Amino acid sequence: MFDSEHTISVLREALLLSPDNVPLRRHLATTLMHTGRPGEAEQELRQLVALDPVDTGIRLALAEAFEQQG
Repeated sequence: MFDSEHTISVLREALLLSPDNVPLRRHLATTLMHTGRPGEAEQELRQLVALDPVDTGIRLALAEAFEQQG
């Protein structure tokens, strides 16, 4: 069974050790979006844009987070 809260917690802990890890932060943002937490995902996606400003996929995900928040 998928425990999203546990997954989110583990991903956040891992990011404390590796804050510039783009794939890890992207996984957290995706998990947050899939669990209906676009505001938290937005925070992660904003950090991802700073880490990788040319990745259009990150910008599209950020736009989706904005849309879900209204």
